[in-house]
Amino acid sequence: MAGFIGSGYELGDANEVSALLDRAMLKCGEGDVTEARKIVNAVRDHVSTTLDLIRRPAVWEQLGQVLSAVMDREKAGSGGAV
Repeated sequence: MAGFIGSGYELGDANEVSALLDRAMLKCGEGDVTEARKIVNAVRDHVSTTLDLIRRPAVWEQLGQVLSAVMDREKAGSGGAV
């Protein structure tokens, strides 16, 4: 499968997507929500247009978990205003 380069992130199969989502979770934990959000957006765009990944519930579940963590961190950082 050819890799997708979006926002500077090379994405391909489910393993690469999972590794990048792990990186986003680490960035979020470090407080770098801007970078985490960029990663989440790139992964979302890639997964939503890649037939093999669209059919993998585990990928969507991990994406949802990371997105929730990013949103919670963003909310906490903005004093509760989203």
